[in-house]
Amino acid sequence: MVESLRVVSILLITGLVVECKMHVHVHLNVPRYVLLGSHMLLKCDYNVEKDQLHKVEWHKHGHKIFQFVNGRKPPFKNYTIHGAQIDWAQSNEQQVRLKILDFDASGVYCCEVTTETPIYTKASEDEEVTVIKKQTEDPQITYWKEEYTVGERLEVNCTSGPSRPTPEVTWLLNGKQAEEQWIRTFPEQRPSSVTVQLSLEVKEEHIPQIELTCLSTIPGYLGHHVRHSDYADHRTQDFLVGVVAAEPIVQENSISGALRLRLPMLMLLILTPLLLSVNRRIRLATYLVSF
Repeated sequence: MVESLRVVSILLITGLVVECKMHVHVHLNVPRYVLLGSHMLLKCDYNVEKDQLHKVEWHKHGHKIFQFVNGRKPPFKNYTIHGAQIDWAQSNEQQVRLKILDFDASGVYCCEVTTETPIYTKASEDEEVTVIKKQTEDPQITYWKEEYTVGERLEVNCTSGPSRPTPEVTWLLNGKQAEEQWIRTFPEQRPSSVTVQLSLEVKEEHIPQIELTCLSTIPGYLGHHVRHSDYADHRTQDFLVGVVAAEPIVQENSISGALRLRLPMLMLLILTPLLLSVNRRIRLATYLVSF
């Protein structure tokens, strides 16, 4: 009888745990990028009623940074978190507000919810947060000339402004992303900046001009239809390159070419008898004068 009750209890508990697993949803809502010195909200969204809630925890890289225990006084307990301070006035069982953010606050965060009965814990997916320092200047384009002839190789460099993390530079040709084979990235010329070269052969399809755009962004290029506001940091610089057709090369036909080759010989054949005749007359005149 006792054994039967134990089996029934285990089955009931197992069933409750399975039911909790199926119905408990946990999601951490955080910004992907935040500015240096600003604040961010780690909002833990879950569907557990408060009378069934045992505790909520927030973790960074697997280490506990904040805990709420239902019914405990005080209910909150904080742990060490590098690169930020907890705003106690704005923190509760659903959210933690971190302020005065430093670069050390960057990392992978998650939240974890534990129910009262049955005891069941479920964690959210990991969410990455990066603290950034925006660029203070537009990217600079370096070029060698403003007009190219079809067949020449166009080479231009773009250097981003400094930021942290280092921004990604993307070249656009007439609004379309440049092919990877045309791109070359150089080592950083100055801290937290990058130089990217665009090099391609100019073709007839580029006449009369190419509109070059250098994008310096965090994160990298998201696509043509993405708004500037979708980037954490977005800087741009444009440059117009003129393109002209190459001068046509005149090719001689076979007849004119043959005539040009034979013309000296023809002139020699014509002039030789004349020169001989003149020479004879000069000799005759000289002979008569001698008498």
